[in-house]
Amino acid sequence: MINQTTDIAFQGLFMLEGLKIDTRKNTVKRENTYINIEPRLMRIIVRLAQEPGEIVKREELLNQISENEYVSDESLTQAISKIRQILRDSPRNPTFIKTIPRRGYVLLAQPQVIVDITDEEKQLSTSDVEPNENQNRRLASKVKHMTFIAVILAIILLLLIVLWPNETVFIEKGDIEFIEKSDSESIEKNDKFLSDE
Repeated sequence: MINQTTDIAFQGLFMLEGLKIDTRKNTVKRENTYINIEPRLMRIIVRLAQEPGEIVKREELLNQISENEYVSDESLTQAISKIRQILRDSPRNPTFIKTIPRRGYVLLAQPQVIVDITDEEKQLSTSDVEPNENQNRRLASKVKHMTFIAVILAIILLLLIVLWPNETVFIEKGDIEFIEKSDSESIEKNDKFLSDE
């Protein structure tokens, strides 16, 4: 019988004698090399890993590769042979899978489940543990950013006020007319105008 908790545990990552088995990506990683594996072969590996050291009957393993189709015993034998090639296992001196004639197969290696925390779970666990610290860091960062922008704008405004050229001076001539002059010309004309009176 399949243990539900074990079944759930093997829906992800686990190790077999230094090999990393990824059931979601259907890969086996040996050192730095990833080997793609057929989903039906992965289902056999997972089924064997659910009961390490126990005989898993041929019929149960045939169900893993059949998907509601009729398959022969030879199909299972070929599937086990492919798995052994991928795992670099020997049928005569097995490290991983031992054949029990006319009965089934036994996984000799003890699988070790790898807890794989997704990015979302990491973020949730971090925010659960230290929500105030994360919020404070974000708020402090925003305050620094806004302060920097305010200082830059104040400096620009101050420079505009101080350095903006005051080129136009209006001198009243009569009651209606205004003449626009530059600063230096207006001072000279203004001096003449005042001295003429």
